[in-house]
Amino acid sequence: METTIIQKMVLDEISGKNNAIQSYDVTLWKIRSGFLTLLFAGWGALLSFLGDNAELIFSSTTAMFFVSLGLSLGGLFIDLNYVKRKFRCIKSLRLLLEDAYDHINEPDNFKNQNKWLRISGDDVEIGTAGGYRYALLVPYLIYIVPIISIAAGLFAMHLFLSPSETCL
Repeated sequence: METTIIQKMVLDEISGKNNAIQSYDVTLWKIRSGFLTLLFAGWGALLSFLGDNAELIFSSTTAMFFVSLGLSLGGLFIDLNYVKRKFRCIKSLRLLLEDAYDHINEPDNFKNQNKWLRISGDDVEIGTAGGYRYALLVPYLIYIVPIISIAAGLFAMHLFLSPSETCL
């Protein structure tokens, strides 16, 4: 049986959407691992550079906290945007596969061909895409939990030590 143009287009769309989903995953984990590396390497370098100078430690760690907070919020917004785009592709792929399956039973009928033969854009509702709500937890854990732990450490340091004391 010879492949029709529509069948070839469907196969190409499935392949393209799978590649896009994989690219989003790779990009997300590069951003996440890069963030964590920058955050903790930066803090490690700062603390090792400061030595025992208590006044410098207090002022530098406060400034570094705000830099880290900005980096975290920026990373979080970028990550959430990529997660949203990834799940648009997943939802669009699911719709395409449902239509392709339905097409097996009714070869002359494609319900949503105008929707899946284009780029997955803003019009795809992702709230019902399987796993989307759980996927949104990961960025919050990666970007917010380290900042909370750094803030708690700084709070404890400021609570128990005064700038005139030796910290390290």
